[in-house]
Amino acid sequence: MKTIDVDVAIIGGGTAGLNARKELDKQDKSWVIIEGGPLGTTCARVGCMPSKLLIAAAERAHDIATAGEFGIEVQDKGWKVDGKAVMERVKRMRDDFVQGVEQTFEDMSDDKLIRGYARFEDPTTLRVDDDTRVTAKAVIITAGSTPNIPPVIKDLSTHYLDNRSIFDLDDLPESLVVLGAGIIGLELGQAMHMLGVDVVILGRENKIGFFKDEDVSDYCNKAFKARLDLQLGAQVHAVTEDKQGVHVRWTDFHGQEHERTFDKLLNATGRKPNLEKLGLKEAGFHLDDRGMPAWNKRTLQIKDHPVFLAGDINNELPLLHEASDEGRMAGYNAGVLPRVSSAVRRVPLSVAFTSPQMASVGEIDAILAGTEGEDYMTGSVDFANQGRARVMDLNCGMVKLYACPKQGRLLGAQMFGPRMENMAHFIAFAIHSNVCIPELLQTPIYHPTFEEGLRTAMSDLVKKLRLHGQCAP
Repeated sequence: MKTIDVDVAIIGGGTAGLNARKELDKQDKSWVIIEGGPLGTTCARVGCMPSKLLIAAAERAHDIATAGEFGIEVQDKGWKVDGKAVMERVKRMRDDFVQGVEQTFEDMSDDKLIRGYARFEDPTTLRVDDDTRVTAKAVIITAGSTPNIPPVIKDLSTHYLDNRSIFDLDDLPESLVVLGAGIIGLELGQAMHMLGVDVVILGRENKIGFFKDEDVSDYCNKAFKARLDLQLGAQVHAVTEDKQGVHVRWTDFHGQEHERTFDKLLNATGRKPNLEKLGLKEAGFHLDDRGMPAWNKRTLQIKDHPVFLAGDINNELPLLHEASDEGRMAGYNAGVLPRVSSAVRRVPLSVAFTSPQMASVGEIDAILAGTEGEDYMTGSVDFANQGRARVMDLNCGMVKLYACPKQGRLLGAQMFGPRMENMAHFIAFAIHSNVCIPELLQTPIYHPTFEEGLRTAMSDLVKKLRLHGQCAP
């Protein structure tokens, strides 16, 4: 058996793994990446980029379909969605993004990249398939996550889709049922709907997305129910398939039973960390009932083991910018063992590219765990009457800001409406910079823009906080 000895072994060649490698290079540490799956990050291959390609096509189609609101007549037969052309562009441009990442691996020497699946023999020894053993001073696990498959759909094959296989379609299906009303289900389900696919979205919970504030969540739920066949609080009882399609039987929130056949089923019920095949328990790691080892969110270290979890594998913040940060954090700490550092995390920021868009900024759980009026104050704006939103016929949305009553500084925001991907960055920067709200109100905001809505929400906060021109001590 071939044996390789390095300073750090990295399991997984995704975003976190590649950034860990860069940090180790700075320290002049020897490393090896072990990858058994396809090369190319989750973002480029099956995540951020192909989903946005599909959404971009959907937005173009929606613009044409709603052009009559602006006095532009589109003949019924004057345009159509060419499903094959849509998916050809998605695959072509996705492959281009993936190729850019693959080039990184092509530039690696044979002693830097091992193709195969790793399994722990002990905390510092890995066996890769049956022909290679890797010993290291530290190990970084960046093996990512994979779609969770509920028992009710475990036997599906021909008509099954998830976030990996949906982008390999040669054409758009006639009909689609989406299981799960989280971000993946909403983004892809709505995109398919805008492209003319008959879509039904079934959500087990009576809420969607990542909103924790009840006001914003309720507003969002009503808006999407008006746009989509979105059934929340649904219980799926049986799913079978044959040559005609996939048959689904479910009960809605009111207890009414439904049964229907669809061309395809999209599984968007969540993802699970790729931990099962790593042999952690056998190698001496203590695991909880979900199969997760205890790890430090500041250092990413698994207890006192020389092993680190970074990226989607830790199931904490499955976002590309977080995976990048965690890869660098893990790489640095793995290189300086036994002393490790606690990292300062960025302001939490999440965006969903739905229409309208959703965004969340700040430690919302911690904020809402406090008492309104004592621990936080809120300011809000309804985009129903916001000037630029009305001009663009996008006047649907609600933004809620949270501020510290004592200091008059922003703590976070829950945002639903047009172009929230841009405004969320403004709020994140304000929180990061620790700027007081009256000072933010001095920032120039052009008229007419969507960002004027933020000024309205901040002005609402200032009135409640009774701050005039300066922050409280």
